Amino acid sequence: MNQSVIKALGLLDLFTEEEPELSLKEVTERVQLPKPTVYRLLTSLEYCGFLTKTMDSEYDKRYKLGLKLMELGQLVSEQLELRKVALPYMKKLANEINEVVHLVIVNHDEAVYIEKVESTHAVRLYTRIGKRSPLYLGSGPKWKLCPL
Repeated sequence: MNQSVIKALGLLDLFTEEEPELSLKEVTERVQLPKPTVYRLLTSLEYCGFLTKTMDSEYDKRYKLGLKLMELGQLVSEQLELRKVALPYMKKLANEINEVVHLVIVNHDEAVYIEKVESTHAVRLYTRIGKRSPLYLGSGPKWKLCPL
């Protein structure tokens, strides 16, 4: 395996909903790699469109996830045949029970939300396609693990 590629892609995992933008210093502190190495990896990811650099000032440069990830995510989403097959059934079920319906798959010991149909209730559960959660959280993953 190519360790440089693994390190570069590992940097992408640092960006979260809570911290969508990070500085070079913040990234360096989290991964505990030399600053020149982190800079080289970040600029490579930026060059390829996986990261975007934002500048509040000449001295405050931060990175955030780039649109290339959205493009790739959309390609993956479109290639999931399961979503296309399940969607009509999900819509019918959501209409019958007037609750949100999620389609979840297990990936690396986590639940990944790959489709959802909203309910008409004013109060809604916030979930996002692509969101990962532990298998013990939520009814979707638990239901999948229940014996028949």
